[in-house]
Amino acid sequence: YSLDQKHSAIQALKSCQRISQQRHAITSSASAELISNLLLALIEHREVNAPKDASHRLVRRVEELIRDRLAENLNATEVAASIGVSREHLTRVVKTHTGRSLHRHIVREKMIQACSLLQSSDLSCKEISVHLGYPTPGQFSRAFKATVHMRPSEFRESQVVPVL
Repeated sequence: YSLDQKHSAIQALKSCQRISQQRHAITSSASAELISNLLLALIEHREVNAPKDASHRLVRRVEELIRDRLAENLNATEVAASIGVSREHLTRVVKTHTGRSLHRHIVREKMIQACSLLQSSDLSCKEISVHLGYPTPGQFSRAFKATVHMRPSEFRESQVVPVL
């Protein structure tokens, strides 16, 4: 990645560096916002500068489909049929481009949404599990703990920024 030094996220980081040199503390919410803005800038940079080949477009279509259908229990066969490619080709391309199996990629997208809902809403774990297509809150909690390494209730209380 190579962000322009004049990008607002880089300028914010530089101002924090000046603050820390003067021995002033930054609040946890301000630091979380700073990190979020930097991550968004990096993602935007990656998408703008990403190769536009057929495999890349296929992965983007898969990601959009997953996000649009989070409440469904999608599998590779259904995703491939919806996009119009073979299951084998789809799983190979997703693994090559993301480093994850399609199943892990689907779970990751669901957990990103779960983290967002846990941080920004008062929805119960049961409501979130339904929203994300899990048959039971227990299955959602197990998947969340396996991915984020803490229970949903612990995550909601901690307000940490997950690295998924």
